Amino acid sequence: MTIREFSSIRHIPTRIRRLLEYATETMARLPEDAQHASEEALRLSEQQRNRALRSNSHRTLGLSLFYLRSYAAAIGHFQQALGLYEKLRDINAQARTLQNIGVSHVRLGQLETAMQNYQRSAELFKRSHDLPNRALVLINMAVVYTQQLNQLKAFEMYSDALQILEANNNEAGIATVSGNLGLMFVEMGENDKGLQWMERSLDMHRRTHSVRGEAFALREIGTVHRRISKLREARQYYAAALAMVEQSNDRASQAEIRIQIAELYLDEKRYAKAQEHCERARALFLEVQHTRNVAFSYNVSAKIKQAQHKTDEARQAWEQALHFIEKTDNYAERAEYELHLAEMLLEQKQERSAKKHLATVEQLCIDHHLLATQIQVYRLYSELEESHKNASKALRYARLSQKAQQEYEQQLNSRKVQDLKYRVDIARVERDREQIRLQSEQYRSQLESKSKELNASALVLAQKNEVISALKQRIQGLARVGAPTSSNDLRQLLSLIDEHVRGDKQMEGVTKQLSDFHQDFLSKLSAEFKTLTPTEIKICSLLKLNLNTKEIADFLCVSFKSVEVYRARIRKKLGLKEGDNLSAFIVGYESQHPHTAA
Repeated sequence: MTIREFSSIRHIPTRIRRLLEYATETMARLPEDAQHASEEALRLSEQQRNRALRSNSHRTLGLSLFYLRSYAAAIGHFQQALGLYEKLRDINAQARTLQNIGVSHVRLGQLETAMQNYQRSAELFKRSHDLPNRALVLINMAVVYTQQLNQLKAFEMYSDALQILEANNNEAGIATVSGNLGLMFVEMGENDKGLQWMERSLDMHRRTHSVRGEAFALREIGTVHRRISKLREARQYYAAALAMVEQSNDRASQAEIRIQIAELYLDEKRYAKAQEHCERARALFLEVQHTRNVAFSYNVSAKIKQAQHKTDEARQAWEQALHFIEKTDNYAERAEYELHLAEMLLEQKQERSAKKHLATVEQLCIDHHLLATQIQVYRLYSELEESHKNASKALRYARLSQKAQQEYEQQLNSRKVQDLKYRVDIARVERDREQIRLQSEQYRSQLESKSKELNASALVLAQKNEVISALKQRIQGLARVGAPTSSNDLRQLLSLIDEHVRGDKQMEGVTKQLSDFHQDFLSKLSAEFKTLTPTEIKICSLLKLNLNTKEIADFLCVSFKSVEVYRARIRKKLGLKEGDNLSAFIVGYESQHPHTAA
């Protein structure tokens, strides 16, 4: 369908919605068509001055630009959408947009900014009770923490995400988290444990028929084998993963596998093969505009050239690596590439240019406390001054290098202690998590039993009250047509029935059971929605027992229409939109607000 065909839709808001639906359906396959459709929707929504449609148009256009790899432009439209969603007080839409902004910043290599947006997104998803999407954001945060070498925080994020995914029986999500956890354990040196998680992930991806997930698991298992010098096995896993992603035309994953294959061939000193895969990976990284990985591919290429003693080509490759890494906020890698380039320039006797790069590296090291690189910088300075017979300066830099070395060794020792703490904490968290899981299963079983018992009591009362109400109506009819004396007798009978219905001890017992059984539920609901009346709170308790409107009316001895009015008021106070199911919200409310220990 073309943009022109949508012009036949005369009702403009409907035309905008249809354009946005079309853009959403096609952006993964035809991102340029999606861009044109969302741009037209945005133009029309601005003419209509419709804030809701304008916000959705901005976000859809941002997603289309993301698929076109125009990440900076996408962020601009996401920010526009976010501002409008804030004015509309649409918390869930704000959370989704912040997640989009975070992913875009990751693609640009801006991890700190990405993390800030992820944190805001996770909090808003929590407030809007959208736990499945919160789990996805937690996974995104864990990936960033892993890249920042904060393994304990990464584990905490994965653990929280896994708990949500397991509660929702999301096997695909569980498989992804399992694979990422495996890689994290490998980074910590626990290869066996890492392999166990990765193999679990591989099995689950195969069960869910996720080609991309299976390829990811195969690739990471290959990485583990490469780390433990099982190069033949690593190559087999890489080859299997590459074959799968080539079939799915996943260019980003193809590039990531090829760069790992390039490093594998470099380990084997098969330089021609290493360079071939490195260049093919770079072309793909450039195509998907993954800036940090483009820089990394040039870094690998430079190492290949250096191993072949091709100094000029290695220098040129590091110049390119530096050009791309400067576009990110990865200061450690920038310092590394600047230092490599300075070394190359010194080998080529280009001392003035080398000193400029060394000065930049020194400042980066001071600003970001990069001691390992700082040691090398001062050593190079010392050697350079010594070559010029400047003993005093050479000695000063030698002392600075020694001081940095001592500080670095202290840091290493503290890291060893910290690594040990991570292992202990992670083991403790795993044990606690298993214990909580077992307790939760026990509590869930008890709650289900109590819920069934309470539900049965409520239904019995509702049925009894239904019979009594029918009897009451019949007697009222007789009273209207009967003799005065018999009418008086009937009125006394009616009075007794009313007393029985309103003051029944069983009713009081069930009401107390409701209050006790749903104590946490009632407290949380009342705290969050302060305008709910006691009667509305009681109706929410009965809805939580899955009673329908008629059963609630019978239980409370009120009319069907009265309960409908109460339900409408409750929906309004809870902020539910048209189409949202009140009963489903009430039943799922407590699971969306889990109890947390102090």
